[in-house]
Amino acid sequence: MNRSLNLIYCFLLSIAVSKSYSQTVIDYSAWSSGQCNAFYPSASVNSITHTTTCGTIVYDNVNHAIELNTRAENNIYKGTEYKLGFNFK
Repeated sequence: MNRSLNLIYCFLLSIAVSKSYSQTVIDYSAWSSGQCNAFYPSASVNSITHTTTCGTIVYDNVNHAIELNTRAENNIYKGTEYKLGFNFK
């Protein structure tokens, strides 16, 4: 009996979790940038603001890919980052 109640509880919980799930896809295929630093000072892609926070973000207009370059100098790792102006649920 207890196992049956646990299974029912898990089933109902999984339904509740799946109903609250949302997904946002950022599609870069229709966006392009000719700038050396693609998101400086900021750029809007699918109405979501992208802003460079560190380093230089390079956008590949052919493959629609974002390059985040990193390098190491004397065991100090340097990289790039950007932030999204988006409210996560």
